[in-house]
Amino acid sequence: MSSLPKGSNILHALREHMRGRNFSDEESSELSDSNESPRKSLVSAKQVLSTGLTVDFVNSVTTTLETLNSQVKRLESLVSATQICSDTSTEKSLDSSPDKDIMHDIHEPRGLPARNSESAPSTLPVSALLAQNWSPNMNPTGYWISEKLDGVRAFYYQGALYNRNGRRLPAPVGFFHPWASNLPENVILDGELFMGRGKVQSVLTTIRSTSPQRWQQLTYHVFDAPHLVQEMFEMRKEHLYSLLAPWAKARNCYIRLVPQVECSGEAHLYQCLEKVHVNGGEGIMLRKPHSLYEEGRSMTLLKVKTFHDAEAKVIKHRRGTGERAALTSSIEVMMECGKTFYIGAGFSNSQHRKPPKPGSIITYRFHELTNSGIPRYPVFVGEAPDKTCAKDAVVRTANEDTLG
Repeated sequence: MSSLPKGSNILHALREHMRGRNFSDEESSELSDSNESPRKSLVSAKQVLSTGLTVDFVNSVTTTLETLNSQVKRLESLVSATQICSDTSTEKSLDSSPDKDIMHDIHEPRGLPARNSESAPSTLPVSALLAQNWSPNMNPTGYWISEKLDGVRAFYYQGALYNRNGRRLPAPVGFFHPWASNLPENVILDGELFMGRGKVQSVLTTIRSTSPQRWQQLTYHVFDAPHLVQEMFEMRKEHLYSLLAPWAKARNCYIRLVPQVECSGEAHLYQCLEKVHVNGGEGIMLRKPHSLYEEGRSMTLLKVKTFHDAEAKVIKHRRGTGERAALTSSIEVMMECGKTFYIGAGFSNSQHRKPPKPGSIITYRFHELTNSGIPRYPVFVGEAPDKTCAKDAVVRTANEDTLG
């Protein structure tokens, strides 16, 4: 038997097969209605089938009708879904509040890949590139200058964030929306979780939380792509822009690209450093041109600061006096070299009430060392949960006579 016509021609096939039969006026009317809907046509065709056709023909037509019926239902579902999406887009466009847009994205992410879940890898396949200190005898010409952000180092990999030690951070799924939706699975991003200059302690508190409301205060500032281990920094930088530039400019995305400026000389470096300090920034990072991503400490990445950061281990607390007798006035800490000293500046009121516990690692900041190797004017920066031991800064020793 020849193949049957499809779609709206099904009734024509029935008419040809039934030519010569006598139909009632009602049946003829149904068969002659060429403007009826697909669903009504199906009903009419089924009525014709009930008049007694050959078994083979009935079976063939029935199969075709069932297929058509399934396609009609699918089209109706698609039309309905399109209307819902259109209504949702209209509602969102009417609400221009950026805060509400951000809350919507972080609580109700859409279009995220399945890997943004607990199925993400538990560890990173790469170790962090760590910076050395820059000294004035190094020529910075040609190096790439960027601001050293006062935040927490973090890596993105397959829908999750990890600290520099490879421990996964409890970032909510909405934090990755929509910028991570179409990233290739092999992409690894290196960057800094940042809340603003001088707010590193707030960042440290936030990254321990699973609260979307707290995480929406953070932005992820990306400066490198460790998965491109055989590519020079310039190529890695361009790759980042090709992947993330549209999202990095969006108001309701939690990702940014760290600007990189080529250094024209030492005067240019100090000009940039001064600008950062005036704005309350921490310092400058220098990246060697044409350098590869090296794991561990490397001279391809340099820190430029007018003050120094270091880590120390908390030994004990020292109580205040008088009205502040119930509070901690300072903490005694031990350096990597074994020397001890007290830090009393930089604590908030809540930290005076609940200081870092003995045995924990803290970060402190100072300008220089005395001749005895003790940090001068140390200031508490915050706890360092990603550090496991004290680490001294490498600085020159100050002349006690010139310090007063």
